[in-house]
Amino acid sequence: SPAAVAHIEPGDVLTTINGVPLRRASDFAGIIARMAPRTTVCLYTWRNGQPRLVQLTLGSAACSG
Repeated sequence: SPAAVAHIEPGDVLTTINGVPLRRASDFAGIIARMAPRTTVCLYTWRNGQPRLVQLTLGSAACSG
C-alpha cells in the first residue's frame, strides 16, 4: 500500500494533509477520498515525539462485490 511504501507505521499520528490540519481522525478518510488516484500527498506525522514529513502517491481502491 502507499502507506507501507512511505513507511507509515501503526501508532504514527497524522497531523496534516497537504498543509490542512486534521482536527479529528475521521477527517482523514474524507479528505483522501476527494483526491484522485496517483495524486502526490504530503503528510506530516508524529512518531516517538518527533515530527516527520512523508510524501506518497495515492493508489486506487478496488471495489469488490
